Amino acid sequence: MKKIAFLLLAALASFVSCKEQPSMHKEYVEVTVNADASASRTRAVLTDKTESGYPVFWTLGTQVGFYAGSEEAVWARPSTPGATTTFSVSLPDVSEGRLVALSPKSADGTSGGFSAYSISSSSVVSCVIPGAQTPTSASCDESALLLAAGMDIPQGGIPSSVDMHFASVNAFGKLVLSNLPATDIKTVTLDFPTAVAGTGMEYSVDEGTLSGASVKTLTLITDDLTPDDAGSFTVWFSCAPASMSSGNFTVGVEDGNGRKYSKTIALSASRALELNAGHVRPVLVDMEGTAVQTVEEVTLWKETWTGGATSAAPSSYGFTGTTVYGGGKVTYSQSTTDTKLYKETLAGGTAPELLLKKNYGTWTISGIPTAGATSMTLTLKANNTNYTVSSTTSGITVKSGGSNNWTISNPSALTVFTLVFKNTTTGTNVRLDDILLVGKIVSGGGTPVTSVTAEDATGVTSSTAVLNASFANATAVPDYAGFYWGTSADDLDGDQIYNSTLLAATGGNFSATLDNLTEGVTYYYKAYIKVLEGSEYVEYVSPEVKSFRTASSLDTPSGDQYGWFELPQMEYTVSGSYKISKADPNNYFAYHMCAGGEKGPQGKTARNYTVCFSGTHHCPLWVAAPRHKMYVGSSDRTNAYTRDGSVPSGIQYSSKSTGGGCNKGHMLGSAERTSSAATNRQVFYYTNIAPQLSTGFNTGGGGWNLLEDWVDTKVCADTLYEVVGCYFDKFTDGYGYTVSPKTITFGDRSDVSMPTMFYYILLRTKKGNTGKALRDCTADEMMCAAFVRAHTNSLKGQKPSRTEMMSVSDLEKLTGFTYFVNVPNAPKTVLNPSDWGL
Repeated sequence: MKKIAFLLLAALASFVSCKEQPSMHKEYVEVTVNADASASRTRAVLTDKTESGYPVFWTLGTQVGFYAGSEEAVWARPSTPGATTTFSVSLPDVSEGRLVALSPKSADGTSGGFSAYSISSSSVVSCVIPGAQTPTSASCDESALLLAAGMDIPQGGIPSSVDMHFASVNAFGKLVLSNLPATDIKTVTLDFPTAVAGTGMEYSVDEGTLSGASVKTLTLITDDLTPDDAGSFTVWFSCAPASMSSGNFTVGVEDGNGRKYSKTIALSASRALELNAGHVRPVLVDMEGTAVQTVEEVTLWKETWTGGATSAAPSSYGFTGTTVYGGGKVTYSQSTTDTKLYKETLAGGTAPELLLKKNYGTWTISGIPTAGATSMTLTLKANNTNYTVSSTTSGITVKSGGSNNWTISNPSALTVFTLVFKNTTTGTNVRLDDILLVGKIVSGGGTPVTSVTAEDATGVTSSTAVLNASFANATAVPDYAGFYWGTSADDLDGDQIYNSTLLAATGGNFSATLDNLTEGVTYYYKAYIKVLEGSEYVEYVSPEVKSFRTASSLDTPSGDQYGWFELPQMEYTVSGSYKISKADPNNYFAYHMCAGGEKGPQGKTARNYTVCFSGTHHCPLWVAAPRHKMYVGSSDRTNAYTRDGSVPSGIQYSSKSTGGGCNKGHMLGSAERTSSAATNRQVFYYTNIAPQLSTGFNTGGGGWNLLEDWVDTKVCADTLYEVVGCYFDKFTDGYGYTVSPKTITFGDRSDVSMPTMFYYILLRTKKGNTGKALRDCTADEMMCAAFVRAHTNSLKGQKPSRTEMMSVSDLEKLTGFTYFVNVPNAPKTVLNPSDWGL
């Protein structure tokens, strides 16, 4: 008996143990996943990167799927809400393959998230980006945030605790609407030329890509959004990554008073819409010139049968409960005499009701007025759903919306039409009552405003460029169209060039070609049209001044280096006149030759500086430049703050205003380029400006100013090569000061990242007067180092010291950039403070 009892207990214990595991055929391990979604690549969608501004990526109800060594998902919920949390997961005990995590789980296969319970054999999982989204004031709709993380499983198996860093799967857009004559916004619709959302999409775990989008329209419910201090409306959205360089992009807006506005933008190679995974694309739309539309809902036809005689066939108009728009009349007819009125209230209305006879009985209403409505809705009461509604009028479309309601479209604006109700069974009668047809009448709110828009230049070479423009709503076909252009944004009236093609419409595009231009020079332009109104010509000019920069003889094909010793690694693609980083398409490269004509040692135009500018942070990432006495002269500081024509204007500051306790900090200083006024003006491009704290950092005796003054003493006859850079993640410097990420309002933008750290990287010969180029020097003949300071007012009065020094290779690990790629022998791993007198 003891042996039998023991066997029974063992069997029971085995049964209980198997029941607790997700599968009876696998062994599982308990794992704590430390999940982090607070990295900049994930929170790039935010305008406020402080901890309180993060979206709650994970709530206590969020389900995250974990896949380890199998195709089956193990779903888990977080221990705490937030952007960092932990998950307790029972995972298969495997020692190879990948551990993949996907967040969140779609609740019903139509809401945002991953909708499949397993990964297919081709490592693909189904997911959803909803077409209807409700953004917040500082982020897109949190239900539309798709996150993924992955790691290789160690040979020894999954440890009991793992760290997983999540990144965004989808792309983000920041829509900024200016010049919109509304006090609040109710909804925004975005119509794209390609699909950007939908259900049944597929995410490739191996490739990290989304495919299968089916929805081209995003509807953003903005909940009475009000404008910012600059009068613009900002709306965030989430979508699938996409690249659009053709077709139309249309923005539709409905305000709180039911008025509608619409703006259509023709996309092209020079006006492309690039939406990249994990990045924010600013989408700036000027709504000036859009016509306001008023939408009015009116009753076109209403039937309650009030006043109808029982058992009477509704063969003609005449019931007291009939309402027809404008006091008109409609005609009724039926296919059987048994289709008539009865006293019962089976449909839930008030007696009498209409009986729609079984055996496919029909009832037809003719002469229904539309009152000009192109969209209508039909509702009624019925005792069952055994009937259909259709129209015999060509051009009218009837679609069922379920629950006894239909939408009726009238795209050809027909004045009257016919509806047919039909019983679809042979053995069941249908009762109908309280029929209501409502039309939406759209009326214009005024005459559209004539507008002219200067577009990006195309075909830019060292001596030629094609200027492009569009115009809309002209009062007549323009007789003249052209461009004002020049080398100064403030003086464009002197030179004109005319469009060579005669215009034939009140809206469209035109262009003109410039030739005999000077290489390496930035040119500015604005577009105009002239229309004969009455007996005089009226000129309309584009409000924005655009710019482009001609190529230099020093330019090389995409991805190659210019050979300049100060340059970090630059790998890019060219789109129009822009150089877009391959590593991060939100970053742009640009360089500037000295506009004052200064010559280098070989008699060629000298370079001024090169910049890498971030469209995510709206701030320079680094500026690289040579330092030599040839750049210092007697020219005064110009204070010519303006946008850089070599970088998209939409990602730069909008003005020279400041904020966030910061002033305008030059990366390459004004005093370092005084050889001519023209060259000095270039260092006032917004791409060379970063926000710097004004009370103890960028001020007399401030921490950064003291470092700048010290760097000035290191300029030598052989040339000092420098990179001045910004850092944006949490950082603690050698002095112990810690600064966390923060977003401020700066340059009339509310989404500028304030750097957490600034750095100098310096490279030169040790002697300083060898007369040798760096490429001809050995490592022992050169010295280089990084000088790093946290962005804090607490460094005021702190002179440079070895405490803030780093080797260049260590800084490369921190920033992800590769410095001095054109100086292979640069001693980037060496750190000798004594070389620098520290």
